[in-house]
Amino acid sequence: MFVPFCYPELKKLDWALIFNHGLIPSHYFSEVPQKSLASYLFDYLITEMQFEANLRKRDSFTRFLEVLGFCRGEMINYSNIARDCGVDRKTVRTYFEILEDMYLGYFLHPYRARINRQTIQETPKFYLFDTGIANYLKRYEFREM
Repeated sequence: MFVPFCYPELKKLDWALIFNHGLIPSHYFSEVPQKSLASYLFDYLITEMQFEANLRKRDSFTRFLEVLGFCRGEMINYSNIARDCGVDRKTVRTYFEILEDMYLGYFLHPYRARINRQTIQETPKFYLFDTGIANYLKRYEFREM
């Protein structure tokens, strides 16, 4: 895994560059960030996941990545994601666990101040480690106004 820049390492904060390229050095300085991000995801990440998880079906994990782009920062519903990917709920949970084990993303669990709001308390959100990858999966391009 590549380690992204941290903000003190950057000379200036160019938000469009950060959100569209991400903070992985090779992507940040790339002239064609979409190509760099695509090759990172499909040549490195999927191959590494296939090795780590003994994935038999590469297509289902590729569909999972596409769906992951749209559920980033949302409350995770394993059943809905599984239905969209065409796999079972346990497989989706395993995909998330492997992404977390590989330090490619993390769960953010909600603050538990109230006991009577159990649904919100128990539903985490998932975030990828790099904004460029997350926005690439979502097919989102940041534009400054």
